[in-house]
Amino acid sequence: DWFAIVGVAASRGELDRRENAVSNWREEGSVTGVASLGQGSMTGASAYAQAEWFATPSLTAYFGLRYDRYRTRGRVAQSTPPAFDLAYPDRSFDAWSPKAALSWRVSPGVALRASYGVGFRPPSLFDLYSRYASPSAIAGVAQVNEPAPDLEAEHIEAVEVGADVAFGRGSQWSLTLYSQRLGDLIHRRTISPELTRTVNAAEARIDGIEGSLLWRPQARGLRGLALTAALGHQFRYEITDNPAEPETVGRKLADVPRTVASIGAEYRRGRFGGLLAWRYTSAVFGSGDDMNLNTAQGVYGVYDAHHRLDLRASWQLNRHVELGLAIDNLADRRWFEFYRQPGRSVMLETVLRL
Repeated sequence: DWFAIVGVAASRGELDRRENAVSNWREEGSVTGVASLGQGSMTGASAYAQAEWFATPSLTAYFGLRYDRYRTRGRVAQSTPPAFDLAYPDRSFDAWSPKAALSWRVSPGVALRASYGVGFRPPSLFDLYSRYASPSAIAGVAQVNEPAPDLEAEHIEAVEVGADVAFGRGSQWSLTLYSQRLGDLIHRRTISPELTRTVNAAEARIDGIEGSLLWRPQARGLRGLALTAALGHQFRYEITDNPAEPETVGRKLADVPRTVASIGAEYRRGRFGGLLAWRYTSAVFGSGDDMNLNTAQGVYGVYDAHHRLDLRASWQLNRHVELGLAIDNLADRRWFEFYRQPGRSVMLETVLRL
């Protein structure tokens, strides 16, 4: 009636980041010394357990719990004025991550599900032990971001409900509604036009929907064809509280698109296989743009809304040799994801199976 999975995990990460002083930034070999450096390490140990209980033939319950503990240490130094060399002592933090879920098979082709979970994301070593400069909103002014060795982990609390429906062997669809609350978000607080500091300050909320569809026509002439579609859309994805920067409340979360979508057609018959897929991603505010100020399009430094068409085709010559053709960005669309993205690309492939 039930079974359980238990386990342990361990991890270790290291940072060794250096900014070199150079006599000529166009010449790689003109390094004259190390202007600044950030070094650090993070070790983690985890224990987890998950139980799956078949309460009835149609009702299954899931329960899980995970415990993580991390230890960090690091050093930040700078040889240019103001020169310093700071070693940060060991520190540790931990987190509990429980979850629970129910799955109810209403009929052979219909299943309903619901889940609740708590999770976290530890701060990166880059956030903890790096001192770096980046352009500010004021022309000609560079902001220096200080190291933040006392950062805590970000946390999330998530609830979702969904349904999965299958109509025989011909089609399947899935729909999920979700709501997430994020706390202790790592945020870069502006101290002055020349100085920022990374802190745990912001809270955010995300509400959205995800759906997918698979349809295999059963008509004689269409056998081997599969049509797919998927959609993810955020009704809300914004900062709800931020004492460090109150003016960011109500702004959209950086690095998160509002909408992603795809439509695909796959065909397999005999020795031939092919796939034509269309994908769309809406515009994104880049990292650090918590005020959503960068609304430009088609230039370096922005994350444009874009769609692309990809093609795959293959032909099985015999049981050992297969020829393949892949064309990415078939329509040669141009857009920027900070940098300009590649146009149309073509790849020919030969697969040999012995």
